[in-house]
Amino acid sequence: MYDASLPSAVSVLILTYNAAEFIRESLDSVLAQGYQNLQIVVSDDASSDGTQGIISEYFARNPGVFTINLNERNVGITRNANIALSLCSGAFVAFHAGDDVMLPGKINEQVKYFYQNPDCVLCYHNLEIFESTTGKVLGYYNGLKNPPREGTVRELIVHGCFVGGNAVMVRRAALPSGGYNEVFPVASDWQLWISTTINGGRIGYVNKVLAKYRRHSANTTSAVSSLNRQAILDALNTSNWVAVNHPEYIFDALRSYAIHLRLLRRLDGNKNYTRALFASIKVWPTIAAIGALLISIVTLGRKKP
Repeated sequence: MYDASLPSAVSVLILTYNAAEFIRESLDSVLAQGYQNLQIVVSDDASSDGTQGIISEYFARNPGVFTINLNERNVGITRNANIALSLCSGAFVAFHAGDDVMLPGKINEQVKYFYQNPDCVLCYHNLEIFESTTGKVLGYYNGLKNPPREGTVRELIVHGCFVGGNAVMVRRAALPSGGYNEVFPVASDWQLWISTTINGGRIGYVNKVLAKYRRHSANTTSAVSSLNRQAILDALNTSNWVAVNHPEYIFDALRSYAIHLRLLRRLDGNKNYTRALFASIKVWPTIAAIGALLISIVTLGRKKP
């Protein structure tokens, strides 16, 4: 039975939308953690595929464990996330998704890390990325291209969102009072992690693979997702938010802004690639950006590094 008064109480925040195909596996993986003081918070954003019925089944079968919210109308990712966050009452909040899978021992490992590192306010771990239809392992979230990082909020501002969303656990007391910033309607998690660590406290990494991230066409960051454009714009505007609200990090924010400008090629294919590179170099010149621009010019735009 969940008891929020105990310091080791953990709330697992799960957002769902038309996840009937995956939600049972996702919820079963959380229940299988065997953690003794777990609140599972599920907020569904007006699914039309039977997801809400499945969530209600789990709620009925597990009294005192699930806290659920079933939206009657679609309110969008960030608003739905804030509804879920407002229902979390544990000392720690773990972030999950209705299409992802926890591996055994995840919750225990992260709670143990927090107790061993009292200055840590956000910890994360590595993720296995797998292809949904075949189960094939595609790689790992943190590796050579996206190495794991520890430290302070500056790491998050400079390097972007190097943590996988369903790998994160935070001390609830460190979360900003307003929760997610609804100015960012789709990709608001990076800004939330920055806000959680901006007043001090360290970012820690558990060097283990403790969850699986499902890759499918409906992922927000999928190239075919209609939400991808807004996700990239939210990332750019997060850099703007840092520069305006925390000017002590303005140069770090500008560097991050330049990096995200180069991602504009995802918005309209090759159309804006060269323009984005020029803009990126103007904001914050880097060898990588200059090299990419030269390659693009020399190959008459045929190569996009």
